[in-house]
Formats: sequence, structure tokens, C-alpha cells
Amino acid sequence: MSTKERVFSQKFKLTEHKGKYGLIDKNENVVLYPVYDSICELDSYDFIVEQNGKFGYAYFNEQGDKELLLPLYDVIIKKKHGISLERRSKDTKEYFWYDTKSHTLYSGTRHIRSFKEYDLLISTRQCDYLKPPYLKKWGQDALIKIPSNISLDILYEIPFGEFSAFVAIEECENNEYKYCFLIVKKDGYFTISSLKENIEDLYKIMEDIKCNSNIIWLLPKQK
Repeated sequence: MSTKERVFSQKFKLTEHKGKYGLIDKNENVVLYPVYDSICELDSYDFIVEQNGKFGYAYFNEQGDKELLLPLYDVIIKKKHGISLERRSKDTKEYFWYDTKSHTLYSGTRHIRSFKEYDLLISTRQCDYLKPPYLKKWGQDALIKIPSNISLDILYEIPFGEFSAFVAIEECENNEYKYCFLIVKKDGYFTISSLKENIEDLYKIMEDIKCNSNIIWLLPKQK
């Protein structure tokens, strides 16, 4: 099948046939048929494929698992926890987010930035209830909405019993900071309250909160 082969990574070889490229594994089994104009390696198991000026994503591992996003996208960018994709038409742009841990594609979603295990995303769908920015944990579907007037510069997660307390810090003028605390339950439910005091106030308030699986607690606003 192939007229030329060369080592592409430690796990796979890039194979060429009539000017098109594919992949074979170390046992000479075909992983991707040579139908692509180019294949770019991200790491030993992740690849960007190009066909007719469009880009896609391919993932393989030694256990035989395989994921393939067809080359339908005009822009594809590897991020810390996933792949940011963009598809363009004459008058519009359509955004997607691909979680590389859960191997799930989210349409109408644009990546903003990453914080440790979390990604700040925004919905680009019209009339979408997720229009404000939201956090998504890598590999999980739980979404934590962020008010649109909060800009995240730093994010900390503080485990507390059945809850996780997220401290979102927005850098303001004169080297001052604005704090926004999000209390998130393990099952993904959450509340939010904006605070403008120091982080020690969070611990003082949390000491008075009794964790209850049936109640979502709302922190009181501080003056």
C-alpha cells in the first residue's frame, strides 16, 4: 500500500502513498489510511490531520482506543485540556470545544483560558442560558456559571467537606483584587456570591456552614 515510510513517533510511523499521508503502528497495522494532505504530531498519541484545507483531530493509544474528529474545521488549536475548534462560513463562525479526557465534543462553545484542572469557556449560541462564562472540569460535564461581569485572572480551589470553594480573583486597578467565591457541590450544583474582602473571610463564613446534601448554601454578600 505504501511507497514510503518514515518514523513519525515512538508509537507510529507516517506512511505516504501517492502524495497522501496516513499512519501505521509498530506492528504495521493501518491506523489512519493515507488520505490526508498532512499529519502533525501533538504528542505520541495525538495528531492533527489536514484534508482539502480543513483540519481534524485523531487520538490513539496502545489499548486500541481510537477517536477521530473528521477534518471539517478551519482552525484547530491544542489547549491544556482539550482542542479549540472553529468552523467558518461566509458570514459566520462556529466554535467547538473537544475535551481530550472524556473525548466529548461540545458545539457552540469557545475556550477562553485554563486554570489547573478547569477551563473557562463561553457559549456562542444565541439565546443560550449558558451565555455567561462558565467553568468546566477536565473530563467532567459539570458546568459552573460565572457572572458576565466577573473577569477571572487567578483561580483557586479549596476542598471543604461536601463542597469545593472556588476563589476567583479579578485584578483591579491600584494593585487591588476583587474576590468572587463559588461554592460547588460534588454533584455539580453550585451557588455564587461576590465578596470584596480578603480570603480569610471565606474560612470564617465556611465554619458556620453545615454541609447538607439537600441544600445549596449561598454565601452572604459582604459590605
